[in-house]
Amino acid sequence: MAISVLNNAGSSPVGGRESSDPSAIARKLENISASGKKISREEKIKQLKQTAAEFESIFVHNLLKTMRSTIQKTNIISGGNAENIYQDMLDENYSKIAVQRSDFGIARKVYEQFSKTIK
Repeated sequence: MAISVLNNAGSSPVGGRESSDPSAIARKLENISASGKKISREEKIKQLKQTAAEFESIFVHNLLKTMRSTIQKTNIISGGNAENIYQDMLDENYSKIAVQRSDFGIARKVYEQFSKTIK
């Protein structure tokens, strides 16, 4: 995979490190559907699409982490904690790219469910 593809992943509608907290995504979804805010319906729809994509990215990232945890590591070559941090960051970028390029259907279903509550 080209480095430029990974660099472009950060500019996607899917957020950065701060958006990797599922409870933050849940709060965003609740705030978007709340009728007390004075933003247009179109803006709420835009925010909802972005937040749904962030949720899907978190799901795919957790899927990659779980799949990677099933692979046994050897002690021949080990990067220790630095390798674990790098691998997690790499998996996070892979998940953002996968969400951009593929339709897993999770973001679509989240959007469909929450768009019913937007007024």
